[in-house]
Amino acid sequence: MPIPKITSEQFAEDIEAGILSRDATQDVRVGPVQDLVVRPQAQVFERQNDRIRKVSLLLTLANADEFAGEFAADLDGIVFNEGLARIDGARAVTEVTFGRATAPSTDLPVQRGYPIVTIPDETSGATVTFVTTEDRQIPFATRQSFFNTSTRRYELTIPVTAITEGTIGRVGPNRIIRPLRPLAGFDSVTNVNAAVGGRGRETNRELIERYLIAIQGRELATSTGVEKYITDNFADVQDVSVVFGGDPLLVRSPDATGAVDAYFVGAQTQNTVQNLVFPGVGQLIELGSVPLSSVVSVVDLATATTYIEGTDFEVVRDVGGNRGSIRAVEGLVFGAGTPPAAGTLLTINYTYNGLVGAVQTLLETTDTYVHGRDLLIKAGIEVPITHIANVTVETGYSRTSIRSAVRNAVLDFINNQLFLGDDVEGSDIQGVVRQISGVDNYVITRLTRSTVASGVGDVAIARSEFSSLADADFQTNIV
Repeated sequence: MPIPKITSEQFAEDIEAGILSRDATQDVRVGPVQDLVVRPQAQVFERQNDRIRKVSLLLTLANADEFAGEFAADLDGIVFNEGLARIDGARAVTEVTFGRATAPSTDLPVQRGYPIVTIPDETSGATVTFVTTEDRQIPFATRQSFFNTSTRRYELTIPVTAITEGTIGRVGPNRIIRPLRPLAGFDSVTNVNAAVGGRGRETNRELIERYLIAIQGRELATSTGVEKYITDNFADVQDVSVVFGGDPLLVRSPDATGAVDAYFVGAQTQNTVQNLVFPGVGQLIELGSVPLSSVVSVVDLATATTYIEGTDFEVVRDVGGNRGSIRAVEGLVFGAGTPPAAGTLLTINYTYNGLVGAVQTLLETTDTYVHGRDLLIKAGIEVPITHIANVTVETGYSRTSIRSAVRNAVLDFINNQLFLGDDVEGSDIQGVVRQISGVDNYVITRLTRSTVASGVGDVAIARSEFSSLADADFQTNIV
């Protein structure tokens, strides 16, 4: 809030008003007379001191809670001095699959901007609308290449984005299923994978943290400069960690001159199709857009043969020093099963994290390039967590409602509030659950990385990693 100048006349008026104000507590017949001289002045000085203290807190930014509500505008004004503006947020993205049971007899198009809404959330009843971001179709001439042998249906996959910014768009799989207008030729639509991205409006605490990074240094030759530049220019980036020199997390070759790795949390899942020649069994079919997210389909259009991941081929991801970057070498390898003949032209439909390439490209332009530095942008390494707990519900509370509230709170804490290098600690999870009314006891029986079979303990997360907890890996038992 603005701090106005208070003149001596205004102070005099405040003190006079304080002296002249009377109420029943001051009209006494027995006992000491109320102080009507010093006390009013002290109250005026206290109010003035509160104004000065507010300015001091604004300058130091020591407590984000001081800028709640109407005072948020004051914080926005302070950070503007460093050329910063509060980030409004980003929309969640995923892909939906339109399907039909029988072979189409004509071209089946889906236009860009076609709306689909989620089923209502079980707890809040809220829905989220997504729209397609591309024009796509099932051509009649090549309809067999869109036949999914697993579901026995003709399917068309299209990227979609939420129309609302924020984490509300991070819906789970198989929830975007209700078309908002008729679409001839298809009898179903759903999202196979959960929506990713989606970020709410920047909080006061996040804005202060970004501001402090800004005043520590804008120079792109410094780690803080790199962190600030990335978070300023990409709303989908939630956290950045820069490693260099003798840092053990710099896993590239020791002779990589000027090597600096910047890990970040964030994704923009993009879809692409490549036609590649099959080199032979056991040989890598390298894909051009990386880091790879998933392989959607592998088809020999000439024979209308669809190959199955895990049966005919395996997806190979780079786990070396270039992991998670545009330098990663990733693709698929045919082994057992029924491979195509050598020289066969395969149509490979796959998704990748396009945000990695976008950040890398921006930091290699003339204005941002730093000579002598080999900066490599990498997607942070996701660490899946498995969590099991027994929940005791207090008498009078709905067991179903408490279980839902606990799951939502823990999933939100691990997936949305922990970032690069944040350990997953049982005491923190307990603290989140204890805030839910109706929970009598919460006993953790498993808290491990998903690759560890059993155990209860804090999960250490490196600065190049971030934790994630899938709904299927979180078991809550009501006891």
